[in-house]
Amino acid sequence: MARALELNRMPEIHVGPKARQIVRNGQNPVSQIREANAYRQRTPATSEAKAQRRRRDYPSYDKGMRLSWLEQIVAGNNTQLKRDLVAINRRFDRMNRKLDYWQRRTAFKAEGAIKGPKFRFNR
Repeated sequence: MARALELNRMPEIHVGPKARQIVRNGQNPVSQIREANAYRQRTPATSEAKAQRRRRDYPSYDKGMRLSWLEQIVAGNNTQLKRDLVAINRRFDRMNRKLDYWQRRTAFKAEGAIKGPKFRFNR
């Protein structure tokens, strides 16, 4: 994540071999509500009762397969990079115009100072 912040882009996610194989086989996995580890029992009075297992509602926040999510991240990073390159080129061109202006201005003043006031008249 630190490198992604340094590069000014969204971090990419890992897509493992199992996820790639699912896409390659053309399967579409279905999200399910699954039970996860048990809640902690907070009071000694409830220790006799069986702890309830926590339920993870994956369908409510599922956004599709990992590979398609990675494709969206990479596409977004590409468009951001193109915008950044356009902005950098614009700033670079502006700096070159400024440098050209100041170089011409100093050359004009230096010629006048070195060759004298009649140099411009006789040219």
